[in-house]
Amino acid sequence: MTDDVIVKAMEECGELVQACSKYLNRGGKRNEGKVLEEAADALVMITALLQTLDIDEDKFLKRVEKSKNKFDKYYGENND
Repeated sequence: MTDDVIVKAMEECGELVQACSKYLNRGGKRNEGKVLEEAADALVMITALLQTLDIDEDKFLKRVEKSKNKFDKYYGENND
């Protein structure tokens, strides 16, 4: 079961990468719906992966906050 969840999470993340790539490469015919769909699928599988691997939710959320702060530092509104 664990391997199946890991593989499915990998597949969904790969599909999100592909949807983002197509979004960038299609110029005026960008498909936001496909990116939204794949992002949702990836998030579901990331959640399942964390549960399957019994990763502590508080520990994970602290890491998410650290990652968000790093993102904001590099890509926040004041950085062009």
